[in-house]
Amino acid sequence: LNIPVQILDRCISLDPTPSKRFCPFRAFLTMDKQTSQLEVITPEAAARQLGTSLHTIAFSETIEVGHVNWKFLASKLKLYDSNLQVKEDGIEMFDGEITLTSVTDYPKHVEITWDEIREEWSEEIINALREEVLSL
Repeated sequence: LNIPVQILDRCISLDPTPSKRFCPFRAFLTMDKQTSQLEVITPEAAARQLGTSLHTIAFSETIEVGHVNWKFLASKLKLYDSNLQVKEDGIEMFDGEITLTSVTDYPKHVEITWDEIREEWSEEIINALREEVLSL
């Protein structure tokens, strides 16, 4: 069974602590009815074959960070995503799969929003921000 490299790379990128022995695998297995050939495909490809679109579930948590300084927070979070983007109103990580935004009426808080595919990473990010607050 051949697994496309981009699927393996994506699975590894979704796990904050991947190892050679264990890494969650997110893909679909299809079988050609005529040839009985198995193929590993991405969730997006599976949705296209079924004529539907993917749906995601988003989660969020609000945490206190002391003073909201996006550049400072980004400097701490680049350890997890070196390609994160600092915006005027927050930070986007992993191509927008995790976002940090300010909380109206709570100037010392940020809201972290993530989709279910980044659940493990959200815990890492939240813990890193909490540790930073404790060290202030």
